[in-house]
Amino acid sequence: MSKSPRPPKQPADAPTPAPTPPALPIPTAPTSPALPSVLPKNLTLTVETVPLVRLLPHPKNPRHHPEPDTAEWNTLLKSLEHDYFDPLIWNRRNGFLVSGHLRTKILATQGVETVQVIVVDYDESIHVARMIAANKSAGTFNDEQLQALLIDVSANVQLSALSGFTDEQLVHVIGHTRVIGGKSTELEAPAEFPISDESINTDYRCPKCQYAWSGKPE
Repeated sequence: MSKSPRPPKQPADAPTPAPTPPALPIPTAPTSPALPSVLPKNLTLTVETVPLVRLLPHPKNPRHHPEPDTAEWNTLLKSLEHDYFDPLIWNRRNGFLVSGHLRTKILATQGVETVQVIVVDYDESIHVARMIAANKSAGTFNDEQLQALLIDVSANVQLSALSGFTDEQLVHVIGHTRVIGGKSTELEAPAEFPISDESINTDYRCPKCQYAWSGKPE
């Protein structure tokens, strides 16, 4: 019976092979923890088809509306003729519109009988705050009526936010001092604008805007 040949002996001074290093883990991008949300996972709207005659204008709506056949009226009419992409918002609780007063007027002149609307269920205070927010984007305000509404709304911090006005904007509309949630807020002039009057002598005056100043122009 033949014997298997022995492997050759390694020299005594032969280096020991280095061990194979373990495979390094593939780096992955860090994941941020999900932020807690106060909103539900699925948001829905209540949409219903309502006769146009049921969509009553809110008596406190502070918007001035353009007259028929004016540029602003015709612009909105052309938009509605293109498509009805911005639905009216109607408060089922009181029967009044929250958003879309002018559009409803225009639709009525075009013989529209029914329209799909977003239906909400607001009490009067939330209705007014949301109506103000909806009316900020276009047209002009009846300043006195808007001011009166915002004075009422600004007494509640939550309603102030719902109106779509920042604190600075509310102060600008209502006046230099207002009350938010029982706390008085006053708009103060910056320190870099000292109080002055027309009696101060100036060296230069712009012939166009009449701005006056002193000091050598650069």
